[in-house]
Amino acid sequence: MIPLRSRRDPAPTTHLPDDVVGRLAACHAHIRRFLVDARGLATGAGDPSRRRESARAVLRYFRVALPLHEADEDASIAPRLERRSVGLARALLARMDEHGAIDVAIDLLCADWALWAGEGDPGHVVDFASHRRLLETLDVAMETHLGLEEREIFPAIHTLPESERRAIVVEMTERRR
Repeated sequence: MIPLRSRRDPAPTTHLPDDVVGRLAACHAHIRRFLVDARGLATGAGDPSRRRESARAVLRYFRVALPLHEADEDASIAPRLERRSVGLARALLARMDEHGAIDVAIDLLCADWALWAGEGDPGHVVDFASHRRLLETLDVAMETHLGLEEREIFPAIHTLPESERRAIVVEMTERRR
């Protein structure tokens, strides 16, 4: 059975909420929170209207907000770190770009979340055992990915010039308009 609590609490942040790392850390906290909510849905238990609202929120987060976070990393952060050669090996930057595999798992899970949200194909049948296994795989992959970023990428971002960090924040803000 998948636990309803996160495996690990998010790394404590000492970053300002409006700086790049503060914003990324907030995104990581949201990812972890929505994974906890997704694990709750995977039990199949609970009040149907609350499950529907939770499924809508999980679906919206993974379809809308997570792709914006990935774009922040892929389009705004990784290229700057690579250009500046801030001591990060190309292999580390490549590991940061694990979004493709994560997105495949999310796409498969979205069909179930959409059904539970009342937005899916009514002919779709949820295999709860498969759903939980896929969610567990996603959870492990995501925690590995987030941990890597928090340990390696966040400190590297702090080495970028202030002007580049401000530009990243502007780009992040624009993406969400």
